[in-house]
Amino acid sequence: MSTTHNKDEWLGIESNPDVLNEFATKLGLDVSKYCFGDVWGLDDELLAMLPQPVVTMILLFPSKCKVAVDESKKGDDSKIFFLSQVHALDDACGTIAMVHSIANNVDLVGLGDGALKKYIDSVKNQSPEVRGQSLADNKEIHDFHHSFCQEGQTESVHSGGTGHHFVCFIRAGDEVVELDGCKPFPIHHGPVGESFEHSVAKIVKTLYMVDPTVEDFALLCFSKTP
Repeated sequence: MSTTHNKDEWLGIESNPDVLNEFATKLGLDVSKYCFGDVWGLDDELLAMLPQPVVTMILLFPSKCKVAVDESKKGDDSKIFFLSQVHALDDACGTIAMVHSIANNVDLVGLGDGALKKYIDSVKNQSPEVRGQSLADNKEIHDFHHSFCQEGQTESVHSGGTGHHFVCFIRAGDEVVELDGCKPFPIHHGPVGESFEHSVAKIVKTLYMVDPTVEDFALLCFSKTP
């Protein structure tokens, strides 16, 4: 059954690389160079299949598995683009994770002119809170976002009913840093180990996948297009 939603809401978006790639294309990303893809598992053999280099990873997890803020994991955020998920952003955590992925790698991925580049340039020297409110007020990005929140598969993840949350893991220098707009600062997890993707896999298994009865996780990578 179809549900009517306020067009000003930021609705939940699918953990689907095709959706994110179409969305990112609208925002100015050339997905023939870098794109989002599925991570089929956390075993070494499956991680070895990921296109290289893996630039970021995005985790979708049940909200009940959220990890508490750890004050000891504050770090140098001067070169990190981090935005807060202000109240007006509703269920925009998937879009925020995508923005975090691209905004922290603009030069590498060659983001073209468009709504996202304009947004990033306009807030790059602002606080996380101002960046969040500016995104909430950005009608162009909101309208693109809304167009990808369609009925069918996404109906169960519409505003107020997702029960899930997205976070983004980036490589900042030699560190793995987790960006969660619902937390007050980026979470510095320490040095990259064997590889970025192996380090993220270890963090996810250790901090998030602690209840063996909970299985509804999804992991995406942002990497060079094969």
